[in-house]
Amino acid sequence: MAGDDTFENLGKKIRALAKVNEEIIQILESQIRNNTQVIAGYDYQLNYSLPQNSDIATTSVADNSAEKFGFSAIPNRQYVKNLLHEWKYSGEALEKPDDIFNDKIDYNLKSYHNVKELIFFLPKVAEKFLTIARECPKVCKILRIFLSNLERLQVALGELNALTVDKDDDISNDEKFFDGLETITKCFHDMVKQKLRTASLNITGRYGVGY
Repeated sequence: MAGDDTFENLGKKIRALAKVNEEIIQILESQIRNNTQVIAGYDYQLNYSLPQNSDIATTSVADNSAEKFGFSAIPNRQYVKNLLHEWKYSGEALEKPDDIFNDKIDYNLKSYHNVKELIFFLPKVAEKFLTIARECPKVCKILRIFLSNLERLQVALGELNALTVDKDDDISNDEKFFDGLETITKCFHDMVKQKLRTASLNITGRYGVGY
């Protein structure tokens, strides 16, 4: 055999990937033990009242600040532990290789618990092939399955790790958002000024993002 499919190269890739996966899972487990919290999303609140038309003349409709619109972003903090245990895998299923050593591994990947178990057991079984078996097409085929499964586990770890990072507040500094609010209030301002004697405008809202 030649290239990346050689017994030796497959072994190097499996061991390297297993090491990285183990390091990532240790970081996640550390955050669970430390009861780490992250910002999982935000509650956005909006509370704005356009003044009665007697006061409109003194109202600056050009001011589209968050303060003017009574806008606030309240971080929603969650325990990493809860986020990890609520996570569900939605990627490609793992492939089950021939169970030559009768290890009886469960290759179902659905939860964080499954990820932890597979990261622990898969490298151990692969190491049996690398230590005991001889290079041949069948063994290399099985090793490629182990490598593919470890790669899919790393994708799952990427999703899990993303849950441990504070979410960004993408709205509070979004000029287009406040420009849109300004457009609404300005249109109402102009309508009141031209057509109506008395009128009022109240805008209230609450919206959760990221959880």
